[in-house]
Amino acid sequence: MVSGDRELGKGSVFLSALRIVLAFNFARFALSFVPKFEGTADAPGIADRIFRFSVFGFRIDFVWLIISTLLIAVSLVVLLTDQETRSETVNGSFLSLLWIVAFFVYIFRALATGVLHFG
Repeated sequence: MVSGDRELGKGSVFLSALRIVLAFNFARFALSFVPKFEGTADAPGIADRIFRFSVFGFRIDFVWLIISTLLIAVSLVVLLTDQETRSETVNGSFLSLLWIVAFFVYIFRALATGVLHFG
């Protein structure tokens, strides 16, 4: 096994992990549009029962979305500074950028509907 193969293996694991995180986040984003799952300002949803643990007063899934979005942003920088332009890198960059936009849509929608309220 040559050095290039080893690096490709690490890159493949990195891209696979990134895809899994993105898939989970996009599924969670899609479910946020279902009031029965997400809940409303007046009534809890299924997510409130599933993710009942909280960190600093926020549901654990919301904390996950924040932390994973920060990691996805770092991954996007890594992918964009990568010298190789493999199709996997381009796809990972595009999906990462798309997720960051979706995250801001999620935050705006959560604030606008009252699901995320700061007092």
